[in-house]
Amino acid sequence: MTTHTRFPRTIAALTAAAMVSVACAEPVLVREIEGAAPAAAAAPASTDDVATDGSAGDVALDAAAGGEGGGTTSPAATGTSAGGVGDATAGGGSGSDGDTSTTTTSSASAPQRKMCADAATDTGVTEDSISWGTILPLSGPTRPLGEQTARVMKRAVAYYNTLTHDPSRPDLRWDCPGRKGIYGREVKLEIAAIASDSEDDALQAMRRLTDVEKVFLVRDCYLQSSLMGPAHDYAERNGVTTFHCYPESLPQPELAPHTWAVGTGRQTQAALLTGHLINDRGVTHLGMLMDPTYEEQAEVVRHVADKLGVKVTEVKARAQTAVNGRRSEVLALRNAGVDGVIVLDALNATYAGVAAGQLQWRPKDSGVPWACNNCWLKFQADVCGANCATMVTNSSGVPFRPNSPGAKQLWDNKRQIFPSEPDDILTFAAILITGGLFVYTAEAGPDLTREKLEQVFLSLENYSGAGLPPITTSEDDHFGGTGDWLIEFSGRSWPNSFDDLTQGFIGLEDVGVEKAWANP
Repeated sequence: MTTHTRFPRTIAALTAAAMVSVACAEPVLVREIEGAAPAAAAAPASTDDVATDGSAGDVALDAAAGGEGGGTTSPAATGTSAGGVGDATAGGGSGSDGDTSTTTTSSASAPQRKMCADAATDTGVTEDSISWGTILPLSGPTRPLGEQTARVMKRAVAYYNTLTHDPSRPDLRWDCPGRKGIYGREVKLEIAAIASDSEDDALQAMRRLTDVEKVFLVRDCYLQSSLMGPAHDYAERNGVTTFHCYPESLPQPELAPHTWAVGTGRQTQAALLTGHLINDRGVTHLGMLMDPTYEEQAEVVRHVADKLGVKVTEVKARAQTAVNGRRSEVLALRNAGVDGVIVLDALNATYAGVAAGQLQWRPKDSGVPWACNNCWLKFQADVCGANCATMVTNSSGVPFRPNSPGAKQLWDNKRQIFPSEPDDILTFAAILITGGLFVYTAEAGPDLTREKLEQVFLSLENYSGAGLPPITTSEDDHFGGTGDWLIEFSGRSWPNSFDDLTQGFIGLEDVGVEKAWANP
């Protein structure tokens, strides 16, 4: 068995929402999204346009790298990191109000380290570049959401490429003359756009990224997660590292060798919401609306409900067709006499909420509590409005209110660099995952390989930062989180459209659910 040095810091990488695209076209590689980008979101012409060294611009990475959490760290997290100075102290401790203690090694005693990359080391990694790929919908009904994500990703990559150091590690600097990026490797983002709601298009996009563009890793495929089955299988078979890029239908995604999604897994989230509805809200007959591809989450809901002695009535509907309305599905649930509803995806939940309003069966008025697993906060507020008042959802790791030092820093930094982008999950996901991958890649060292990067992913231990619950990854768990933060839609307009329900992260034990029930 391989022994991994634990890395008691974490990156605020979001578990993402399952979004889809509708239309017809073959995947194309998008190198610029200039026409749709707000002026404030454009990449800087030079490093003078953004804060870089020791300024407020470091805040996003500092928060992402665990600046909010507790724990003890040493300069070198793993034996494969840049320099190998010292060992990480295991068991970092957590808590959003904790203090971070950093142990450093003096430059006099530290061995000489190679700080600038000088050769290609893996697929997609050259002497002066690292290639990341992503798959996004850039046409059809979800085009604005895909374009927003693309803009923020591109702008975040452009910003992080200007840094000459890892803000989470004071000792880790590279300062490669005349070169941008991590150890002098500039990150290049390749966007494979899909325009249809077909698994085949997603597969073709993945093939293009891996076989033609030869990317090092593929990230953020959550905009098509219900379509990602064959595409994800292709990446796994070819040993391609994927980050937040797996299908909802994947059995135990935490066990897929090259699949990573730091945060709380969807099955755990579904178990927590089910326990909340039954034990906290008194539901005795649960209705479940689900996309057929979300079977893994659905099985968790059934299992938890069975353990708690509650009946489940199921209605299935493809998320891609939710925009056409959900009156018949909501009517079926109401006629079945359910006294609580859980919806497993954001699109079905949003349009089912609209239908409930049309049928005079809104959660707030009917007394029937609703929950949505990973709803998109701004999208739901804009589309569903008062119809969704009192619906519960999880915050997906986003510090949705700047009510702690780390979260406040993150929001301030977002407003400095991305002032024109919405304060929603798509913006924060792109910012934080980019920052997280930047720090993880720095920890892997200048001799970067997929194996070394995955060893860093595997080394997180008991740490929380910038909106994540305590994270401990392992061979059996590539998510690492066991809790979530629940909020409740208020029905008011954005950004005041939700209220804090749990006042922080809660775990399965807080809603009367055993951990084993989340993995039936």
